[in-house]
Amino acid sequence: SAMAKILRIVSVERGHDPRDFVLMCFGGAGPMHGCALAEELKIAKIVVPHNPGLFSAHGLLAADFRNNLVKATMKLTDEVEVKKVEAIFQKLERQGAELLEKQHVPKANMQFIRQMDLRYFGQSYELTIPTSKPFTEKVLHQTVENFHRKHRAIYGYAVKSEPVELVNVKLIAVGLVEKPKLKKPLHGKRPSKQAVISKRKVFFEQDNGYVETSVYRRERLKAGTLIDGPAVVEQYDATTVVYPGWTASVDRFGNIVLSIGNGGN
Repeated sequence: SAMAKILRIVSVERGHDPRDFVLMCFGGAGPMHGCALAEELKIAKIVVPHNPGLFSAHGLLAADFRNNLVKATMKLTDEVEVKKVEAIFQKLERQGAELLEKQHVPKANMQFIRQMDLRYFGQSYELTIPTSKPFTEKVLHQTVENFHRKHRAIYGYAVKSEPVELVNVKLIAVGLVEKPKLKKPLHGKRPSKQAVISKRKVFFEQDNGYVETSVYRRERLKAGTLIDGPAVVEQYDATTVVYPGWTASVDRFGNIVLSIGNGGN
């Protein structure tokens, strides 16, 4: 499917095995397709946040300030003068601090993430590699080694004998913001009778037919609740479909965790 293809682009094509990850399903329709996508990508665990339809808005409220600063520095790493690069990083940090001050971020909440864009000499694309402070010969060597490692993970090969080129010195100036407090739901191992609002026949492709399925009201599910699929969980902003063979549990923050087999990582 098109959605599975998108997930492969952000995982397999970046050198990651989707089986090593948990699938986060949000948006009004995301939880309906979660099990189908997970089965296609061999993902064993899914998390559905408390309010999937509001998840992006919640993320916007909780997101830190991020300012990206870049200084073009076309130079082979063998020719890099670490003191000059450190001076560039320090200048970018001062610029980043000024931006964060304009965003009313106190100094105690400022963080600076150092990165470098590297590539093999002659390539037309780069990989962004994190680096550390202060920038020394040892840090430069480790950053280049990390570039080789990431290049192998993404493209399947690394050529350590090839010269490596530093393209950009980059800095992310982060302003930490206070995170919203999450309300914890009440505990209960089994769904209450009031949680089941109806039963209806639902078509599941793997069963090649309609299956009698319980429909639950999400607001009535307590932390610790376990539900064996097939099941449908309805709420104001989304609908979660639990496929046959999957189990849904409610964690202490009210997230629905779907698992199959031994669960994901």
